[in-house]
Amino acid sequence: MTSIPQISTRKTGEAESAYAWVRLFTALAIGTVGSVGMWSVVVALPAVQAEFAVARADASLPFTLAMIGFGVGAVAMGRLADRFGITVPILCGAAALCVGYICASFAPNLWMFTLASGLSGFGTSATFAPLLADLSHWFTRHRGIAVTIVASGNYLAGTVWPPIVQHFIETSGWRATHFGIGLFCVATMSPLAFVLLRRVATHTEAAEGVAAAGALSACAGFSMTAPENGSVVRLGAQTTFVVVASPSMTGLQVKVDGNDVTNQITDLTDVRAQGQVTLPVGTHGISATATVPCWHCFPQQ
Repeated sequence: MTSIPQISTRKTGEAESAYAWVRLFTALAIGTVGSVGMWSVVVALPAVQAEFAVARADASLPFTLAMIGFGVGAVAMGRLADRFGITVPILCGAAALCVGYICASFAPNLWMFTLASGLSGFGTSATFAPLLADLSHWFTRHRGIAVTIVASGNYLAGTVWPPIVQHFIETSGWRATHFGIGLFCVATMSPLAFVLLRRVATHTEAAEGVAAAGALSACAGFSMTAPENGSVVRLGAQTTFVVVASPSMTGLQVKVDGNDVTNQITDLTDVRAQGQVTLPVGTHGISATATVPCWHCFPQQ
C-alpha cells in the first residue's frame, strides 16, 4: 500500500475529480440557458419591427446593443470572477437577464426595447468567457475537451432557443415570451450557480496542508494531492511514481532515498514535464524541490 496524504479543504476541490466533471456539465447547462440573450433578439425581430412600425435597419439596433453589452459585460464579469469566484458573476448575469427581458416585455417603444436588449446581452456575457476561464482551472489532462464542451453551450443555445422562442411568440406574443424568458433564466441559473461555489485548491491553500512537512525550496506549494515533501512512503509492491510539473521545469529536483532521479524526468514540453521513477519493495524517502509554482506525484499501478 502506498500512503499518500490528501490535501483538501471543505471549500475547495481538486482538478480532474468527479466534482470537476459535475461542474463542467453544470457550466454547460448555464451557458446554454444564459446564451439566450444572443439568439432571441434575432427571432423576435420581425414581430418587434411590426409592432413598432420601424424599418428593418432600426429594428436591428437591439441586436447591436446586445452584442455591445456582451462585449463590455465580458470584461466586467471577468473582473468579478477574478475577485469573488464564478458564482457571483453568474448570479449577476441571471439578474441582468431577468431584468432585461422583463423590461423588454413592457417596452413602450423601440429605444426602450433596445436598452433592455443591451442589458440582456450584458447578462449573457457571464455565461461564456468567465465560465471558460473558470473551467480551465479544473482540468489538466482533459483541459482542451473540457473548455470545448463548455464553449459549445453558446452554440447549443443557438440550436435550442430559436425554435422555442418562435413557438411562444406565435402562440403568446413576443411580450409574454420575453417576460417568460426572464423568469426562466433567473429560476434556472441561480440554483445552478451555487453548484459552482467551490474553488479549485490554490497553490497557497495546498501548501498550508503540508506545512508540517517543511516548505518546498523556492516553491509556492502543491497544486494537487501530493506526498509530503521529504515524506517516507512504504510500498507493498513495486510501484512506478509519475512525477509531473508545470508550466516549466526550471530548478526541478526529485530525490529518492537521497539519490537524485531528476534525469528520469524525460518528457519535457513547454507546459509539462513527466517521468517515471520505479521503486522496489520497501520504504523510501521521496522529496522534490522546484522553482515552478506547482508539481505533484501520484502512484501509477
